[in-house]
Amino acid sequence: MIKDDYELIFDFKNPNQIINMGGPWIGDLFLKKHIICKGVLIDSQNFYPKEEKLFFVKYHEVSKWRVHNFFTINYWNKKNNQLFESNLKYNVLFIQKGNNEDEIIIYKAFHSENTSLGTIIPLNEIEFTICKRE
Repeated sequence: MIKDDYELIFDFKNPNQIINMGGPWIGDLFLKKHIICKGVLIDSQNFYPKEEKLFFVKYHEVSKWRVHNFFTINYWNKKNNQLFESNLKYNVLFIQKGNNEDEIIIYKAFHSENTSLGTIIPLNEIEFTICKRE
């Protein structure tokens, strides 16, 4: 469960491993009783209070073969209740809030333990498009 400064409560339902070797785990992300998005990587969400945006990693299972599936950076905008998705696709991905409100750290891994795998990117350099709600 995630609790931010605005007392919003995010929770996961239907957790599932995508690689049957102890993770990573995905689930359906909820705000109270309302679903925000399905297939969200658990433990990789970051709320940016100034912009009122929740950034997270979404898993796209497009095939039964894992080689065709991918991850994207997504965010939910509290102000207009819309979902956005980055145009970049990753084989593995974990995100973390940067040092500043306008940046994000992208790890080409499923965790942030190895800091050498992290890259700090300004959020305005990532192209996002609106995506439909599930």
